[in-house]
Parts: sequence; structure tokens; C-alpha cells
Amino acid sequence: MKDMLQFRYQFVMFVLIIAGFLFSCGERRPPKPAILLITGGHDFDTAELFDLFKSFEGYNTDTLSQPYANQFIGSGKAQKYDVLVFYDSWQIISETEKQAYLDLAEKGTGFLFLHHSLVSYQGWDEFSKIRGGRYHKSNPPDSIADSQFRHDIDLSVTICDSIHPITRDINTFIIHDEGYSNIIVKDGVTPLLKTINPFCAEIIAWTNEYRRSRIVYLMGGHDRKAYENYYYRQLIINSLDYLIQEK
Repeated sequence: MKDMLQFRYQFVMFVLIIAGFLFSCGERRPPKPAILLITGGHDFDTAELFDLFKSFEGYNTDTLSQPYANQFIGSGKAQKYDVLVFYDSWQIISETEKQAYLDLAEKGTGFLFLHHSLVSYQGWDEFSKIRGGRYHKSNPPDSIADSQFRHDIDLSVTICDSIHPITRDINTFIIHDEGYSNIIVKDGVTPLLKTINPFCAEIIAWTNEYRRSRIVYLMGGHDRKAYENYYYRQLIINSLDYLIQEK
């Protein structure tokens, strides 16, 4: 009798363990969205930027610097990422790599461009159409036509559309950052943020669509002072969420 009771106890415990395992499998959460953060071609506060993205717990973030990032994209391996975040400032790109960018846009990969990525690929006009604008540099330089920058200015930022998913819960704020003036903003983009400052363009953030991809550009983010700004951090989080959502 004792042996029979022990057997029944062991059997019940076994059933409970199996049931718990099956329940935990059924409750398993989907994988976190995959983000590729691309840097290179411009100095930045490295540790602080990486810490910023590590603090976004809802995502799995990998990082690559140029030129390895473009080589990786050109190989087709970037297809596994939900969003590519550009914090690079780069000019060299092959025809294979260009096509890989277009393939990602056709697939619907989200693109988030930050700060000096507005300068990238001066010689590739199609990239400006993807990004929705550009920081223009003439060759030779033209002090009137060219875009300009100004370090360490305080920008009072206002919201263009308070119900947009990226700007919801964002109030008017001040950020100590670098501004770009005389930039080119393409027709058809949706402005998100603006400022009034003699050393900065009025429109400083927008959304764009290219093929099947959603695109966001945020001008802010020169250094750790910007990374530490609550609203700047929230704008990045909201942008990632917006880019991951199915259209």
C-alpha cells in the first residue's frame, strides 16, 4: 500500500510538471524586435550612445560601424532586422549595397535616421528620397547654398502634430544640441517637430514613406547632453514603435 501511494504521488507530480511546462510554452512571449544601430564616419559619445540603446529593454539591438555595416547590408544579412537606425555619416557605397538598401525598403524594413546621418551619401540622390531630406554640401563649397551647423545651442522644440504616434505624450521642450540650417526637406514628408532659431532649420523631424518602408528623421542627438534629454529618449522609443508597427 505504501508503495502504491508513493507511485500515485510521483505520477501526480509528474503530470503537474508536464502541465506546467506546456503552460509555460503556451505563454512564451514573442521575440523582441531586432534593431541594427549603424555608426561610423563621425565622432560621438560612444559609451553614452550605446548605453542609451541598451536602456531600451523592449528591443534586441546589435551595432555595426561603417564600412562593415554597408558590407553586412550588401550581403543581405540585414533582412532579419525590423528597424535600421542610422547614426553614421558616410559617403562610400557600392552599387550592390545601394540595391540592398532598396531591397530593404521594398521588404518594408523601418529606417530611423538620427542627427548627422542627414549628411550621408551626397552623391546618391535616391538616398535623399528615402531619408526625406539632406544636408547639402557643394563641391567646391558654397557658403550661401550649403547647409550649415552650429554647436551648443538651446532649441525650443514645438510639436507639429500632437496626435501622431511619435509625438504623443511629448510636450514643448528645450534641448541643448547641435542645429543644422539651410537643409533640404523633400516635398511630401510629414513634419513632426519644429523650432525657431537663426542657427537651425525650422523643421527638425519628419516621417517619410519610400516603397513599403516607413522612415523617420530626428535632427537631434549630437552628444550625451541630447541623449540624456527625457523627450529625446522618448522620441526615439516612439519612433521605433511606430516603425515596427505593421502598415
